[in-house]
Amino acid sequence: VDPVTYEIVEVVDTRNGGTRQAELTLTRDQERFVYEAVIDRGPRLSLNLRLGIGAEVPRSVEVHRFPERVIARVPRLADYRFVIDQDQVVVLSPRDYQIAVVISR
Repeated sequence: VDPVTYEIVEVVDTRNGGTRQAELTLTRDQERFVYEAVIDRGPRLSLNLRLGIGAEVPRSVEVHRFPERVIARVPRLADYRFVIDQDQVVVLSPRDYQIAVVISR
C-alpha cells in the first residue's frame, strides 16, 4: 500500500510466492465520487470472501454496470462492473470477475 495515498500498488500472493500488480488504480477523489455515486444502487451483499485484489467473485453474484455519470468522470470504469459488499464498493474485472479495487468510505 502506498503510504501517502493508501492505494494498493502490489498484492503478495502467498499461495505461490509471487506478486500481482493492481490492474486498476483510482485517485482518492475518484474513489470518493464512485462510492457516493453507487453505494445505494442495488442490494448490499455479504460475500464472505477475503476481499483482496485478484480474489474471484462467484459468477452467480449479480453484478452492475457503472452509471453513465460515473463513466463520464472516470472513463476507465466503462468495462468494469461492481457489487456492493456490506459498506464497500467492489470493482470487478469484466473478463474474469476478479476484484480490481475495493472502495471503502
